[in-house]
Amino acid sequence: MNRRLAYTGRSGSLSHRTASVAAVTVAVLIMCSASFAQRVVKTSEGSIRRRATTLVMPVYPRALLHKRSAGVAVAAVRLKLDGRMERVDILEAPDPQIAAAVATALNRWIVPEMQVVGSTERFQTVGKLTFYFLIRNGNGVVLNPDEMPGNGDVFVSRGSPTRGAATAPQVSGMSKQPIEEIDRDDLRKAGNAGVLLLDVRERHEFRRQHTDGAMNLPFDELPVRARPELLSTRSIAIDCGFADPVVCDQAARVLRGLGFAQLKVVLR
Repeated sequence: MNRRLAYTGRSGSLSHRTASVAAVTVAVLIMCSASFAQRVVKTSEGSIRRRATTLVMPVYPRALLHKRSAGVAVAAVRLKLDGRMERVDILEAPDPQIAAAVATALNRWIVPEMQVVGSTERFQTVGKLTFYFLIRNGNGVVLNPDEMPGNGDVFVSRGSPTRGAATAPQVSGMSKQPIEEIDRDDLRKAGNAGVLLLDVRERHEFRRQHTDGAMNLPFDELPVRARPELLSTRSIAIDCGFADPVVCDQAARVLRGLGFAQLKVVLR
């Protein structure tokens, strides 16, 4: 009986030490994860493109010419410290072959690591890259965002930053004037007046739930994509039915800074 009690005691002590070691291990893993997260910096498309030393354009798949496939392709990228691609995720593309063409091209890009002022740490870069696949004169072409009509200055930064500086795409100014707010009834009344209902949430949120007829263009892609894709739109109503009202208001101000005058925010 005593032996059993003694054995049980030693077992309990061992379990206690094991639990302590496990707790320390978890703590170390958490600290390592936090440290790793701090070394990842999200930057603008313009910054990635300006820093790139090797840029390979996607090629329009000839097999798609008969289908006349066209549209925008957007990729989320993560760069290694040596400047090569660690990961390419195609977020949007008009055809799987176009998605494959974008991934193939981007995996050959080299983008030197971003230097953060006042820090000696090395940072990985994450961001998004955009390409437009079009049919012109019967041929398939691929354009960068700054080659699209009305978007030539999208990657022009304010001032004269050195290569490698992280600078957001230029927006002429986010107006502080109040944005008109309307409700669902007002939107229904304006339904036949050419109003575009715009949802600025992330794609997965839009897929989960959205208003019928809404177009999805994520907030962080507005500076790059808004002018070439929304230029002909007469009036834009930003759907705030499922989104954060603060983000809706910021989106409206970004669009106004890009030259869109007829803007409204649709409240719940």
